Amino acid sequence: PALAAVVEKDIFASEITPMFNELSADLQESVREIAVDNMVKMVKGLSPEEAARMFGAFFDNLQSEKCSSMRVNKAKHFVALVGAMSPARPLRDQVGAFLQLLSGDPDPEVRTAAAANIADFAAKLDGQTVVGQVLPVLRELSQGGEEAGALGNQQVREHIAEQ
Repeated sequence: PALAAVVEKDIFASEITPMFNELSADLQESVREIAVDNMVKMVKGLSPEEAARMFGAFFDNLQSEKCSSMRVNKAKHFVALVGAMSPARPLRDQVGAFLQLLSGDPDPEVRTAAAANIADFAAKLDGQTVVGQVLPVLRELSQGGEEAGALGNQQVREHIAEQ
């Protein structure tokens, strides 16, 4: 992000973004994790259209990332990233991805990180989307029991209770 702050946008787009894309596909998880953290900082200086064009594909690919810590990072930064890309990438189009992180990810840390952002994400959506898509998932999660992954599910329910 330090380089992004001192170079012009055209240089950023032509030089920094391709370098970021290379690093974000690195074989080392630690390099990819740093890339995600820095993506959050980089999108702040871009228009939604620029952010979506430069980082949208990478953001989408995080959903299928095998490394759970990368998905945790996506869940932690989800609201900031989709907010930076909206309206170029409408928030309503990101509801499924958020709900997948919240309820469908196999890793409890990912679900917990997403749950911590429920209120912020829902606040950016229209009421119909919240009632029709988000609340049914929250209702299902709030009725969890002592099934496998109960600790992660307990933490998700705690975040739901805070809403």
